Amino acid sequence: MSQNEQIARKAYAAFAAGDIETVLSILSPTIRWAEAEGGPCGGVFKATGKRLKVPFAHAWRFRDGQAVSFEQYTDTALHLAAMR
Repeated sequence: MSQNEQIARKAYAAFAAGDIETVLSILSPTIRWAEAEGGPCGGVFKATGKRLKVPFAHAWRFRDGQAVSFEQYTDTALHLAAMR
């Protein structure tokens, strides 16, 4: 496993555990963070109780042991449909 893969796995584990201190230590202070365009992030939504099963991909870039960019790719129409 590459060092970058280890860092990404550590980030996901820290997000899942709510360990914000570790998350922030992995992210560069100048990280470029991009959620899928047209997606639900950035707003406030009420729980619908609908199951969400949507494929996604995350593209990370690293420099000097820190994440310098993150981009999410997914089907935003499926995300939004689950919120209705």
